[in-house]
Amino acid sequence: MTTKQQIQDFNAQLESINVLLNNMSTVSADYLKPDNLNGAEEFIREVHHTSELCAIAMDGVRQKMMDFEKSL
Repeated sequence: MTTKQQIQDFNAQLESINVLLNNMSTVSADYLKPDNLNGAEEFIREVHHTSELCAIAMDGVRQKMMDFEKSL
């Protein structure tokens, strides 16, 4: 894989993490309403799920960066 391809791949992974976080921010308005405990509980589950997905994605980014560093 060329350096340009590695950088593009790295950027794509970061963009996917950004999308996850933006989605969580967007749905917060739907879930977090006054006097809506069920919505708050659902949002908490969403936060846990999203944080797990972000952690997995960040592990991939970390590995890609280590591979990239070795190739320099």
